[in-house]
Amino acid sequence: MWESFLAGAQYAGYAAGWIALVLLCFVGFFLAMIGISGMWMVVAAAVIGLFLTQSGRPTVLDVCVCAGISAAVDVTEWFAGMWGVRRRGGSRLAALMASLGGIGGALLGFLIPVPVIGNLLGMLIGSFLLAFLVEHRRLQRVGAATHIAFGATLACIAVVILKVCVTLGMALWLADVPMVRWIMNALLKRVSLFSIVVAFAIGGFAVAAQGEGIEFSKQEREQLDRALQAMNATVADLGFAKDLGEPRSALKWIRETLEEPLQLNRVGQELWDCAQQDDASNWWSFARRRLELEPISELSISDAITPSVWSNAAPVLADALMQFYAGAQLANLLLDRAFEKLTSEQMQYLAASAFASALNLEDEKASRDALRDAGVEQALIEQMLADSKQLDETPSAEMLLSASERLDRSALLEAGRVFQGAVQTFAEVVRDFTDWPEETLRWETPFGAIVILGRGVNVFDEAALLVVNPGSDTTYRGAAGSANGLSRNRLAAIVDFDGDDLYVGNELLGPGAALFGAAVVLDFNGSDTWRCDFAGTGAGLWGVGWIEDAGGNDIYDARALSQGAAIAGVGVLLDRAGNDSYRVGWQGQGFAGWMGFGLLLDRAGADRYFAGGYVLDYERNPDRYLSLSQGFSIGQRPFSGGGIGALLDLEGNDVYDADVFAQGVSYYYSAGFLLDGSGHDRYSVHHYGQGCGIHLSLGLLVDVAGDDVYKGSTLTQGAAHDFAVGGLMDRGGDDTYIAKQNSQGHGMNNSVGWLLDAAGDDVYEGRDSDSTQGIGNTGGTRESGSIGLLLDLGGTDRYSSPGVNDRLLLRPNYGALYDVNSVSVREGEE
Repeated sequence: MWESFLAGAQYAGYAAGWIALVLLCFVGFFLAMIGISGMWMVVAAAVIGLFLTQSGRPTVLDVCVCAGISAAVDVTEWFAGMWGVRRRGGSRLAALMASLGGIGGALLGFLIPVPVIGNLLGMLIGSFLLAFLVEHRRLQRVGAATHIAFGATLACIAVVILKVCVTLGMALWLADVPMVRWIMNALLKRVSLFSIVVAFAIGGFAVAAQGEGIEFSKQEREQLDRALQAMNATVADLGFAKDLGEPRSALKWIRETLEEPLQLNRVGQELWDCAQQDDASNWWSFARRRLELEPISELSISDAITPSVWSNAAPVLADALMQFYAGAQLANLLLDRAFEKLTSEQMQYLAASAFASALNLEDEKASRDALRDAGVEQALIEQMLADSKQLDETPSAEMLLSASERLDRSALLEAGRVFQGAVQTFAEVVRDFTDWPEETLRWETPFGAIVILGRGVNVFDEAALLVVNPGSDTTYRGAAGSANGLSRNRLAAIVDFDGDDLYVGNELLGPGAALFGAAVVLDFNGSDTWRCDFAGTGAGLWGVGWIEDAGGNDIYDARALSQGAAIAGVGVLLDRAGNDSYRVGWQGQGFAGWMGFGLLLDRAGADRYFAGGYVLDYERNPDRYLSLSQGFSIGQRPFSGGGIGALLDLEGNDVYDADVFAQGVSYYYSAGFLLDGSGHDRYSVHHYGQGCGIHLSLGLLVDVAGDDVYKGSTLTQGAAHDFAVGGLMDRGGDDTYIAKQNSQGHGMNNSVGWLLDAAGDDVYEGRDSDSTQGIGNTGGTRESGSIGLLLDLGGTDRYSSPGVNDRLLLRPNYGALYDVNSVSVREGEE
């Protein structure tokens, strides 16, 4: 009897062990769906399995591998919330609280009377709420805090998906044991899969919201190869000779990309990655690499101003000022190196050349007066105007290039990096400082005054090295916040911590603009207005201009050379949050001239961009205006190339309006980018726009997600003209494309133009069906033709041309319209 009892007990224990093993797997799976590390339950089940199975599985090594995977996922979870917050510009404290909030919310989620879903919602709410509270306290702005906290929420969703996949995979591996498989099958008949579907639906939504990158995916490359094969061509054939100009100077990578067009998306991906990482050092690295500048040797500086000078400031503030001033000293030495080979007359002539056309000096006396007041002699202004009227541009062009080439661009970039870093570090050190003086404090330095505004000051209009506003509605005008190496201080900064401020550029240069110098403006809070009568707001003209606006519904308005504009320098405008309005006459919103990098980055909000209304396009469209904006760069044909102009908008339902030359466009050995993330966007341009390269140049527009509408007339929507490359990529949404002619994947006069729409039910409307939607041309008497491609890789679409769904249609003169929804695609020829 005793032996029978032992045998029965052994059998019961054996059965209990199997049941416990299976239950641990199920519990682990459901814990994973609410964000808890259920993988360890499966590890425990595997340990039990060591003593139950005779099949040799699982082994001790198997258990160790499962434990290692579980530990790796837990480490990933800890850093995921931090990553989600930090990538959107959040603080380290907010990142930490996002992780803790997710864990606490998952546990408290049991209070929500919905099994599993309650815990999942608790985790998301907890992560979002704690991150939001920390950032709202720091920034005092709901929009900016919400943007950062939502990053933590998306990271939590990604972690849930990871945990569910890993836990399910480990459980299914363990289920290969016959007894486990039998018990699981029995239990699955009684378990609802509703929670699983919901978890993956939320995760899928999050992934879709994030979108893909800018580079071609493997699938897109395969489909592109297939379209080219139907034309008896390969990707190599896109590289027919286009670098046929002979400019005196041009960026090497631009010349190479003309021969390898798909590399254009790789550079766009670099821009996109910098925006996602949200670290100023990445932008400086990108500018140095893509402007092809060499690192410079270290410089030593003399002793900074002694602490006694800051004696009437609190210790924390005094230390921060000491550190800032040391950075200003180093930046000044670098500026000495940058301009040491330029004479005063050459610098004035360069300044006059930049503003001659930008501000219509010939016809507008106010512009001439502003330029003269900025330090350019009347004789040089008159000489520039006379030179601009000569039929032969060669002498004046060579004079300009000879002067520009004397600039040490590497030293200039380093000066801007050092000064921007010094201002940023100062702001971070004193951000939580509260013992601000009631009355204005002022210190004079060799580089200009340092001013701490008192609480009652509402207007500041002086040239200064540094102006600090602890918190009030303030108007900045005159020389405030602008650097002018011709007539006054060549280093200028504003740090404004609070208030709805007004930045008025009533002189030649507005706040955040630099001419032969470096200017930095950091505004941390408030709905601000930036208005420039002439040029300004993030403009670097043989200099570096940098603006960051952390939040608020802001208004930006300028005539020219503004909102992220650069010539032989760097001009940056970063806006982190808010529904903003950008308006410029021309040459702005991510504009670059010779060897410049102009960037406008808006991280969130429903924004409106307008460029035009100032200079009529007399040559082509007398009733239209030149824009030269929204991701545009231009060289001086045929003498020299341009630079890199980029407009990036990461989130929001945005509106882009322009007329001629805008929205990811460039002219003559230049590169223009417009990259837009999520949101339902509207693009409108008349001529030369929306991913267009003109005359040996590169243009790219990429929209990652949303139901978008593109309206254009001629040479728009993935078009190129005259040995150029132009592309438009839309990765998701139900989109509408409307154009008149030579558009929608059109290569003209020995160029490559392509439009790729990756998903959605789309409408393509081209008034002239013979020149739109995947059309090339023979090239006439030139050696090669052009290639035009329209690729639609998903959805039910409508075309005004003979294109139909699920068909590869060969179009005239090296063109193809490729619509694919299935593995098998019919081929045809028009």
